[in-house]
Amino acid sequence: MSAKGSTIIVIGTIKQVEPARWTTADGRRPANPQAARHVIFRPVTLEVERYLKGQLPQQQLRVFAWGGSIGKDRFEQYPDYLYTFRVGERVVLFLHLYDPTGIEAGLQGVQFWGPVEHYTITTDNQAVNFYRTVPLQQLLDEITMTLGK
Repeated sequence: MSAKGSTIIVIGTIKQVEPARWTTADGRRPANPQAARHVIFRPVTLEVERYLKGQLPQQQLRVFAWGGSIGKDRFEQYPDYLYTFRVGERVVLFLHLYDPTGIEAGLQGVQFWGPVEHYTITTDNQAVNFYRTVPLQQLLDEITMTLGK
């Protein structure tokens, strides 16, 4: 669990998963993708239900979901389950502030959060990710214990 290494931890619902785009200023393919320092990603909008670590005034956060396909171009990021989201999915996300300046110069001024850990909350209150399935309350207790609250 990456509770201490995350800037914020939230429970929320995925409200929007935008189509894949390049990290160029206009979202379009760079002239030479192999030489460019741009990648394909999907902007995701998360509606925050509750902050478990950290506190921000925003009730909506933008998540940087690496990977996707645009025409003949495909970018995959391992582990892909960390970056796969569905509209309506209720989640526990461990996030760090992702600074898209530098290689993704086209995203300057947009605050994105990068997932460190991603749990999906099932209808029977289980927290599920690639590694394990635990009762949601157990996960919340683990987070609380790890953070020393």
